[in-house]
Amino acid sequence: MGNRIEYFDLAKGFCIVLVVWFHVFEYYDIQLPMHSFFSSFRMPLYFVLSGCFFKTYSGIVDFTKRKCNKLLIPFSFFYVTTSLFIPFLLFEFFDIRMQHGQLYYNSHNICRIIAHEGFPNVPIWFLLCLFEINMIFYVVMLLGNKTKKPDAIIFLCTFLIGAAGLVCSYFRIYLPGFIDSSFSSFPFFVFGYYVYRRTNMLKPNKTDGYLLCFVVVLVIAVAILSYNCDFRFAANIFGLKEILVLYPCGVMGALSVFFLTKYFKHIPVLSYWGRYSIMLLVSHQLVYQVFAYVLSFLNLSVVVVAFINTVLTLGVYMFLIPFMLKYMPYVTAQKDLIRINNQVSTNEGISPNVVC
Repeated sequence: MGNRIEYFDLAKGFCIVLVVWFHVFEYYDIQLPMHSFFSSFRMPLYFVLSGCFFKTYSGIVDFTKRKCNKLLIPFSFFYVTTSLFIPFLLFEFFDIRMQHGQLYYNSHNICRIIAHEGFPNVPIWFLLCLFEINMIFYVVMLLGNKTKKPDAIIFLCTFLIGAAGLVCSYFRIYLPGFIDSSFSSFPFFVFGYYVYRRTNMLKPNKTDGYLLCFVVVLVIAVAILSYNCDFRFAANIFGLKEILVLYPCGVMGALSVFFLTKYFKHIPVLSYWGRYSIMLLVSHQLVYQVFAYVLSFLNLSVVVVAFINTVLTLGVYMFLIPFMLKYMPYVTAQKDLIRINNQVSTNEGISPNVVC
């Protein structure tokens, strides 16, 4: 395993803090400051990051096993436990109904992900979506590599797949299992793959002295164009205006975070959360709802309560991450549940950070 790229951990830490902050304030029905600005690149940043780490490994079987270990197994485990089992227990024994809790209480629980794309632990949708994107990109690369102009084929497929996702959103054409979200998010993943491997923007280069200047320019551009965006199909409708600025905002916002974190390189706690961001992603909604119940007994304004809940939710992971590392490594992408061959990737790669 190669050396980790520190500023990527910091970028993931920045992103997961935005995710937690957004979800906690959404729970209390509070509009975040600069809500549209952050939402326009919060999820694109994750997809771009994930594209940076794409590797074909030794073939489709090995690749699929690795993606099952890193994405599908965590999704499946936390879907069953935090969206079916725990909500059922809370409702049956304590009469506590979690968000979207009505979706688990019938004989078709396990398929609700396909039928409604709504379940108590909503944030884990990203893992399934990212698994699908990885598999799609692998197939697209296979097709491209069989031609004389692989990049041209990959770019064409990327355009068509992204367009298909936007058409689904614009005309409200539903595809099960977040496939529509995977299509519309696919170009960000491909951008991450190419911007890392075909340019020096994310590597040390002679323009690094101007990083903060680049950040300022990109932030201003995103602030001008930004709008409220949610890449889950069930939660968002992309109109014509949104479609025109969707990818520019996502790309510029992601690059602004990359350049900012490249400048600072490492911030201890934030980088730590970033390195294990998958653990925060799969469990933070349950954690903040527990804190919400405790904080409900305090006579404080809802904004103060939301802020305290955000701080407590993030802070408790200083203890939860070591616990999950020790007792839950196979379901948090830290160890492989499905055995894989110890073979070297066949393509250029970087340290296999788990970008979740």
